[in-house]
Amino acid sequence: MPTSVEGYSQAEWVLADYGDLLIHIFSPKSREYYGLERLWRSARSVEIPVE
Repeated sequence: MPTSVEGYSQAEWVLADYGDLLIHIFSPKSREYYGLERLWRSARSVEIPVE
């Protein structure tokens, strides 16, 4: 279970804090506005294995 969740009521940008892991969930409109792919373009991609 997350230690905290923010933004759920507006549902444009939801942040779930799992301690060592932060999960950001964006609406398509917010994702385009913030342009995270542009901000993090030099970041390393990590494949998540299928269980």
